[in-house]
Amino acid sequence: MNHFSKQAPVQIVLVEEGSNFSSTVGGWAKNKHFAHLDIGIIASHICLAATDEGLGSCMLGWCDEGKVRKTLEIPKNKRVILVILLGYTTQPIHEKKRKMINEIVSFDKY
Repeated sequence: MNHFSKQAPVQIVLVEEGSNFSSTVGGWAKNKHFAHLDIGIIASHICLAATDEGLGSCMLGWCDEGKVRKTLEIPKNKRVILVILLGYTTQPIHEKKRKMINEIVSFDKY
């Protein structure tokens, strides 16, 4: 992990469990990995809730999965997908530069 991850007071580790039969078959049929979609949804909700409470958050998708697994005694048949860091930021919050809605949304065509 990087320097700021060592300073974060809270680290939430999102772990992928095995899928049940119908989810596995449905994912295969649709060529989608539904567990990753679910993890993305919960990760965004965690970060939005943290922001609402005045906390900063950072999602880490690149970490030493083996070290995390060993430290937290996560079984080998589970996958560490994402780590979310939470804490109070020491840096000033900068103003976001948002794109215009017509740059990111389209109707009736791509």
